[in-house]
Amino acid sequence: MTIKQTGGIFGRNVTLNDVEAETVEATTKVITPIITNGVTSGTLTIGAGAAQNTGANILMYGEGHAQVSDFLFRAGTTQLVRMQDSGEVKIINGNVRFDTAGTGIDFSATSGAGTSELFDDYEEGTWSPVLSTGMVSGPSGYTTQRGSYTKVGNLVSAQLEMDANGAVGSAALITLSGLPFTSSANSLAHGGGFFTYSNSFSTGSNVNIHIPASDTKIAFYRSNGNQVLGIDSDVNINNLVMITVVYVAA
Repeated sequence: MTIKQTGGIFGRNVTLNDVEAETVEATTKVITPIITNGVTSGTLTIGAGAAQNTGANILMYGEGHAQVSDFLFRAGTTQLVRMQDSGEVKIINGNVRFDTAGTGIDFSATSGAGTSELFDDYEEGTWSPVLSTGMVSGPSGYTTQRGSYTKVGNLVSAQLEMDANGAVGSAALITLSGLPFTSSANSLAHGGGFFTYSNSFSTGSNVNIHIPASDTKIAFYRSNGNQVLGIDSDVNINNLVMITVVYVAA
């Protein structure tokens, strides 16, 4: 590396003015720092490309610059991340990714009486509801069979739209299976939901939606606690139903 100096060394105090450093070669990488000192609007650029403003590079801004004391990380001239002197970090292009399960954003600085301050999961996706019990046979197929979900931490919100064909009801509890996550084993975390549309249960049925502990099924009960059966007179398990549920995942 060659360092060019303008100015001098006085006594025991070293003063570097307008220092330029040429290419530094290390194995397979080339680092080209361009250093300006003593210029209030200057920047320090460390680049890993064959030429300036190519490849990965870092910019540090001088005292008089509009972005004073900021760090800017770029790919070529594309801005990626800016670390500001205020302490804020801005993601300009791309996402924040955690590659180790169980890691995330820690809110322990604002902790209360909770057991965890770590936000470690977010997910969106689809799932397929299945008419699993409450019938002697069938279904032979589905006119509509789709679902979607959003998981924030361990809280799951799921929606379904299902229209079964050819199912023959039985004297057994009606359940739908296929929820995207197993529910928590905690008895206080049982899930529930509501109908957004139903052509299967009459409006006077007083049907409640329940998600048992440690399960991926939706079960149906009367307001008096009795099970909703596949042969009940006010139930047609082959008609269209739309449901939203909320539950705590294991």
